[in-house]
Parts: sequence; C-alpha cells; structure tokens
Amino acid sequence: MNDVRYQVITRIICVLLLGSVFNQPYWFYDILRVIISVGLIVYLILNREVLINLHKYILGGIVVLFNPLLPIYLSKSTWRVLDIVILLYLLFLGENKFDFKKES
Repeated sequence: MNDVRYQVITRIICVLLLGSVFNQPYWFYDILRVIISVGLIVYLILNREVLINLHKYILGGIVVLFNPLLPIYLSKSTWRVLDIVILLYLLFLGENKFDFKKES
C-alpha cells in the first residue's frame, strides 16, 4: 500500500475537501462530487485485494454520498462536518495508519 498512486488519489481528494470547507461557487461542489466519486471508485478497484471489508464499506458509503447522478442534498453545516470527517479518514487511510491486512 505504499504505492504513490494510492496516496496521490487520497491527497487530491483531501485538498478538494479542505477547499470545500470554505465558501465556494456551486460549480465547485458539482466538480467535487465527480472527482471524489471517480477517485474513490478507482481507489477501491486498485486496493480491492488489500482493503479490509470495513474500509470498503466506508469508502463505498462515501461514494454514494458524493455521487453526482443521484445527489444527496444536506445543509452547508452538515456538509462541512462530513467533509472534515472524511478528510481526516482519508488522510489516515493514505498514511497507512489503519490495518490493511486482510484476514485470511
């Protein structure tokens, strides 16, 4: 999991999530949904062998939350809290702070 590709995906998403905490134009959030959804789907596909099921479900839930096809509408304050929580989760995930060893 120390491959740079995995960290690049999570870092790009983290930078966008950090930017979303501040007031941005509406189009920024539309682009954010697309990038996060596609980025996490790619991340899940590339890491399907090493991620434990809990992380797969959490990342899948984030993809559903940010999907651009059937958007979920929440208040700005709720989105800000979710963005920060997801940002922290992805930072830890990208830094390999979680146990990635899949149980055999």
